Amino acid sequence: MKDARIQRYTPHWYYTWFKWFFPGLSAHEYVDRTLLLWDQLARLDIIKFDDALHRIHGQYEDRGLSMKDLITQEYGAQAAHWVEIAIGAHIQPTEGNQPCT
Repeated sequence: MKDARIQRYTPHWYYTWFKWFFPGLSAHEYVDRTLLLWDQLARLDIIKFDDALHRIHGQYEDRGLSMKDLITQEYGAQAAHWVEIAIGAHIQPTEGNQPCT
């Protein structure tokens, strides 16, 4: 059985929730393909996604908004939380997957 922390990063999880929170955008366009090839876990390519948000909403930083603020304002707090998860911010190191020191 897969670890519950890993199940949330499966491609099915990623594509399902991306389409739910951001229905006008293509989920495939914003998956981090390098990480997907490396460990078969889908994560959001935050750079490409930020570029898309700028195309849609303009230079939100000039209005004093962070990306998280913009996503919360335009798409909701759950979408902002999902983005944090989808970029892998919540992946905890496991044995054999420790950061270099």
